[in-house]
Amino acid sequence: MSAQDERELEAALHKTLGEEGKKPEPEEPKFKAFTGKGVSLSDGDGQAAGKVAGVDTNSELYKTLAAEYGDDPEMISGIIMSMQSSEIESLSVPEEPTASEDPANVVNLQLRMPDGSKLTRKFLRSHKLGDVMNFIKKSKGGIT
Repeated sequence: MSAQDERELEAALHKTLGEEGKKPEPEEPKFKAFTGKGVSLSDGDGQAAGKVAGVDTNSELYKTLAAEYGDDPEMISGIIMSMQSSEIESLSVPEEPTASEDPANVVNLQLRMPDGSKLTRKFLRSHKLGDVMNFIKKSKGGIT
């Protein structure tokens, strides 16, 4: 190694290690990362307590699907919502009575829903409570 190479190496080492032969202190970061704790609405496992996309994860249906398809919350939620959608489409709701019906056989039913909305419809006296429930399910997307 030549004298010139030794001087260059010593200068580079001096620059790297500093005056006292120690590595210089790292620069203070220009920002501080967030160290606080966020607010969570979950039950500790990252999922909302007992719910995934409006589906009760504690229900027997959810547990059965989880056992069959694996515990993928999004997929199971999609299956359940699809089943609910198919069920709603298949519900039978009788036709609303026409003006030609005998008014003594027609009942005007108005319901206040939990979300504050109102459902109003005419039914015949011969219609069953199940017909009213089917009307509510179809109108509100499965809410009973």
